[in-house]
Amino acid sequence: VRKLAWLSGCAAMLAKFVPGQDIYCDMATSIYGRLIIKSDKLERNMGKKTILGLGYAMGWEKFQATVWAEEGIWLDDEFCQRVVHIYRKDKYPEVPTLWRDSEKAAIAAVVEGGEHYCGGDAYGIGSVSYFMSDDRNFLHCRLPSGRLLAYLYPQVRQRVTYRFAALNERGRPCTVSFPAKKKVPQHQVRWHAEKLAEKQRKKLLPDPPESFVSPHLSFMGRDIFTKKWKRVGTHGGSLVENYDQASSRDLLAEAMLRVDQMDEFDLLLSIHDEVIAEAKIGTCMVKEFEDIMSIVPIWAPGMPITAEGWIGPRLRK
Repeated sequence: VRKLAWLSGCAAMLAKFVPGQDIYCDMATSIYGRLIIKSDKLERNMGKKTILGLGYAMGWEKFQATVWAEEGIWLDDEFCQRVVHIYRKDKYPEVPTLWRDSEKAAIAAVVEGGEHYCGGDAYGIGSVSYFMSDDRNFLHCRLPSGRLLAYLYPQVRQRVTYRFAALNERGRPCTVSFPAKKKVPQHQVRWHAEKLAEKQRKKLLPDPPESFVSPHLSFMGRDIFTKKWKRVGTHGGSLVENYDQASSRDLLAEAMLRVDQMDEFDLLLSIHDEVIAEAKIGTCMVKEFEDIMSIVPIWAPGMPITAEGWIGPRLRK
């Protein structure tokens, strides 16, 4: 979340990472319309679900399903729609702007060539850029650290998104969106949309769908469900997730290198966002190790990095 705030140049979100602030309580306060503090565990947890879940373009229906799957709480449609509206419009509009700008920059790099920038603040701090490799086999994303991500054999095609009116399993109005190539017959589009609606536990209404034509970026990669090699579509939220997580890894890798270069520590491994190292008893205090981990790299000025450490005789979760 801290990295997303920095990459998007979202000053309001960055301001919630100073001592004494709690971004989850702040979000929950906006959702419920009353002051939420840490002791309000249920409400604060909803704020946490919102902050951690909506950063990469998750919609209200997926948010609703996620809360149900993880917490066993079914939220009303209107509540979920309001939560998404508060996040995107009222609190942090820079984040959805980053999704759109990232998709535009990536598509422009493939179609027009050249290098296209997105994100960051008014001075370009935290921005990333997209450009094609010289042989045009890869779309590259240049991270703030200078490291490159690569998307193999990128393509941009025009795609029609059909939006069907539907009813969910509770009989409430909703929609089903199905993307298709421009020349796919309408009866096939509806057939596929009906199959998709079944998976989402919805029922399509007979009304003709709305349609929207837009450029669509894809590349060759591994399908996250089937694990098969195929052409994979992507969108702005996914692109942001890619470089947000990759850039966060850059931060952790530099911290690991600092630890590894110190004679008193034996670097063992990393687990997601944790670093595990061994040292003789009494080598340093937890605060000293946290300070080592929290050094801000030269390429990330203004990045609010913090670390929480512990010392023990064996590894624990």
